[in-house]
Amino acid sequence: MHWWEANLLDHQAEEDEITQDLRNAVFFRDGWQCQYCGTENLDVLAVHHVVFRSQGGVHQIDNLVTLCNRHHAAIHKRRLHITRIAHIWYFAHST
Repeated sequence: MHWWEANLLDHQAEEDEITQDLRNAVFFRDGWQCQYCGTENLDVLAVHHVVFRSQGGVHQIDNLVTLCNRHHAAIHKRRLHITRIAHIWYFAHST
């Protein structure tokens, strides 16, 4: 399976968990590394919802990004913000 086929793996917003197949497709698309710092240690990588689930974000590959635990936490603490434009992730620090 290719990462671009992952839309077949997307599932509805009411699902509680991201499937392992979708998680692997996100990791594959993102080169198995944090999209902020480039960390490749699989023990610290996580799949993050760009639009938070609490704000209506869904389990779809276009709403998911690979981040290390450190930068995943920074986003949830509102210290780091992420946007995707034309398949490129952009990050900004809070002011």
